[in-house]
Amino acid sequence: MTFERITASQFAADLTAAIQRRDAEQDTGLGPIRDVVIEAPSEVFELVDGRTVDLSNLVALDDPDAFTTAFLDDLDAVLLNERVVRAEGARFSTTLTFSTQRQPQTDLVVARNHPVGTLASSERGSSVVFITTEERTLPAGTPANADGFYTLDVPAIAVIAGTTGRVAANRLQRSLRPLAGFSAVTNRQASEGGRDAETNREVIDRYFLSVTGARLTGKRGLERAVLTQFPEAIKVRAVTGGDSPRAATVAGAVDVYHQGEQLLQATDLITYPGASQVLPLSLPPVTSVTEVRVVTTGTAVAQSDGTTDGWELVQDATFNAGSTAAIDGVRVRGTPAGLTIGDLIAVVYRYDNLNRAMQVAFTGDQDDLDVHGRAELFLRRVDVAVSHAATLTVRNAQNRSRTLSQVEEAVRAFFASLDIGADVEESDIQAAVRAIPNVDNYVTTLLVRAPDVSGRSDLPIAANELAVLADLDIS
Repeated sequence: MTFERITASQFAADLTAAIQRRDAEQDTGLGPIRDVVIEAPSEVFELVDGRTVDLSNLVALDDPDAFTTAFLDDLDAVLLNERVVRAEGARFSTTLTFSTQRQPQTDLVVARNHPVGTLASSERGSSVVFITTEERTLPAGTPANADGFYTLDVPAIAVIAGTTGRVAANRLQRSLRPLAGFSAVTNRQASEGGRDAETNREVIDRYFLSVTGARLTGKRGLERAVLTQFPEAIKVRAVTGGDSPRAATVAGAVDVYHQGEQLLQATDLITYPGASQVLPLSLPPVTSVTEVRVVTTGTAVAQSDGTTDGWELVQDATFNAGSTAAIDGVRVRGTPAGLTIGDLIAVVYRYDNLNRAMQVAFTGDQDDLDVHGRAELFLRRVDVAVSHAATLTVRNAQNRSRTLSQVEEAVRAFFASLDIGADVEESDIQAAVRAIPNVDNYVTTLLVRAPDVSGRSDLPIAANELAVLADLDIS
């Protein structure tokens, strides 16, 4: 709302109206009339004070719950001063598999923005629609899979942001536009990566980030730009100078570590050259491999446990790990059954498309995101599992169960609030716990990196790491 000046005549009119609300029947039916000298002006002044409180909330932005539905427009207007617009939510993504039982005699193309939907359900009453995000081609003469089908995997994203885009596997089966050459389409895996619109707390936090680091040339400005451009990103940390392991070899190196992912599936066809060789996959960073099979026979190649014959995932172990510059691939150990040199093998794997999209956006042709002389590399953060145990003493034993639940919630909230690269310090955990009124004493008995099972000390966290609470035991 616009806070306008209230004139003396307006106050007089409001006071007059308040005084005249007296009902004469109250004199005889309910007793003495209200104090028109004190109560009526007090009501008017309370309304004025309410407007002042609303203005204070807008200035301080320290109470996200203070904004009623009617007041949200004013909050959004203030945030817009820093060009911060509330994110409407992130869209779910998946991989669509187009298939046919007839070997293609010509190249079969699935265009970008091709729509595929679910059947209208009784729960939703409408169809959920996804569109392909890039153009892909099934070349003529491609060999059939083991099941006799010829397939093409294409990444897709929901048309509408938010949880409406969450669909189970094999629900997207209705092509909404004619598609020559293919007879069916489906999503073999459930959609992932979406999120609802930002809450007041989330958008206010992003606003403060924009105020402290508005310039894209600075680290805070870069972090702000990533969070603004990619709602799927939950946490971001930019590392420069001597903190970047690439600084010695890459001029202007900036490593940007992120939490948040958008996992899609892809299939690479590779001619098997023999055992012990790493076969690079085409879309790093790779998070997992789900299947390796011989195309001509359909034979599934066994997965190795590290000692047995079979395939194993090999992820980049250099400072490029978790980025588009990583060399991730599969390696075959020994001589697994059904696999010989020269076989065409299909490797089905999952990769982080969010990481790839970030890299393209900040190092591609988007002039508004390009900073001359800076070489950004976006990398997935490394989760560090932390085990924590403690003994709790309370003041009022009758409320111990409730207090224990509050303490566990406080500890989990503390870890959830940690940024990438933030150390885990026992004193900070103590501060979070001792803010709970019924806590008398809280003694830490375990604070270690898993899988360690004993020890108690502050935990240094590297710039590319994120501490994640894996085990919590409070007695």
